[in-house]
Formats: sequence, C-alpha cells, structure tokens
Amino acid sequence: MLKQRSGAEQILGIEMQGGKSEEEARKVKIVSHRYTPEGQAVTGESSIGEILDESAALLELRGTCRKCPAALAEPFGCHGAIHYPVSARAEQWLIALAARSLEKKDPGEMMVKFVMENKFDGEPFIRLRQDPRFFELNKAPALVVAKGLLGKKTVSSDQLLQFILPKDGLEGSMMQVISFFSGGLKVQDTEPQEGTADMAISGKDAQGKEKWLVYDLPAAEQDDPSILQWKRFFKAVFRAHATNTKVIVDY
Repeated sequence: MLKQRSGAEQILGIEMQGGKSEEEARKVKIVSHRYTPEGQAVTGESSIGEILDESAALLELRGTCRKCPAALAEPFGCHGAIHYPVSARAEQWLIALAARSLEKKDPGEMMVKFVMENKFDGEPFIRLRQDPRFFELNKAPALVVAKGLLGKKTVSSDQLLQFILPKDGLEGSMMQVISFFSGGLKVQDTEPQEGTADMAISGKDAQGKEKWLVYDLPAAEQDDPSILQWKRFFKAVFRAHATNTKVIVDY
C-alpha cells in the first residue's frame, strides 16, 4: 500500500504540473504490478484517486511506528526501496565490500565463499540487466579472487545480489552474515556509548561471557543515492536479525 501510494502521489504531481486540476488528475488510471506477502504477482487497474483514498488509513497509523525497533526511526520504516537503476558506483561498492571481507578474513568472508562454493550464477540479475532501466551497468563488475594455471576465480555483483536478495526472503543466520559483509557489524565486550551506533544487542558467547553486536554504517561524503539506499537496506537487515523478523524481498 505504501508503494502504491507513493507512486500515485508522484503521478498526481506530474499530471497537475502538466495542467490538470487535482480532480482531473485523480481520475487518471494506472496499471499496478505488485506481490502479495505470499509472493503471488497481482496486476490491477485503479485511478489515482482510488489508490489515495484506499491508502488514506496509513496516515492515521504513522505514529504507531514511533517505538518500533524495526522502523529505523521513521513512519513505516520497515518498508523501503532501492530504486532502479542501481548505480555503477553502488555495484562497485558492493564488490569493494567483498574485497575487504576477503582481505581482512572477517565473518563477511563466509558469504563470499558460500556464493562461490555453491556456484551461485546470478541468473535473476543477469536477466534484469537486459533491461537498462534496472542497472546502470550492462555487465556486472567482478572481483578476481584467485588466479591459477586453469584460469581465474571471480565473484560478480550478480552473484552477491543473488545471496543478498533471495526471492524467498532473508531470515536467521543469513542476516547476521550479511550484516558482517556490509562492514557495519562488529563484536565487542562492552556496551557502546549512546549515540555511537545505529543499534546494539547483547548476548553470551560459548563461554558465557557477555558480548555486544554493534551495528553502525554511517553515510559517507562520496555515497551516491543508490549507495545510501543500500546502506539503509543493510541497517534494516540487522534490525530484522536483532528482532527475529524476516525480511521480505520484491524485485
């Protein structure tokens, strides 16, 4: 409903800028494509006014998100989007995360190795790449992991995305591995000072000693809008992990 309302508001503004009155613009029909929580594709035709009226209930519910730990401190913050086209810089940033994990041999390395050992082919994203609306690059950037007599081993952003955005959603240990891969998660013995992290949760290690999972992935000056959206997604993944909540993916 949020996705539909956002699209309807944008189209309403465009139609009114084009000279239509609000009443006329609300009558414009649009065809929508969406997925139900069960993963079924649904197509329908509605007027902009119908979508806005049907989703008006959202406006009354915004305040209920205020104390929700999954809401990223925003109304309906548990819902977000990485807008197409995914930028070249964002894909190169993902590849740089893989390179860093392998170099430092941190827990994010497990994700990269799992992708390679299980021969992820990146097919869903190779298919999307055939349409220039989805990715700025028509060929995925790749990281050379090893070279040998029989050639070189590489991992591409298509393969990484296949792990990060599975059609059946994210849950369990996958989310913690992705959180490490993002570069935002670290483990420490003491509680972080207030305001120094996006979120932190405590637990016990195998020896019963208290440990803190601390997540912080701040924006950087060189981040483009696509990278910022990916960082928000990674923050959401950690919050879902911390609250034992599944992440539903739609693309």
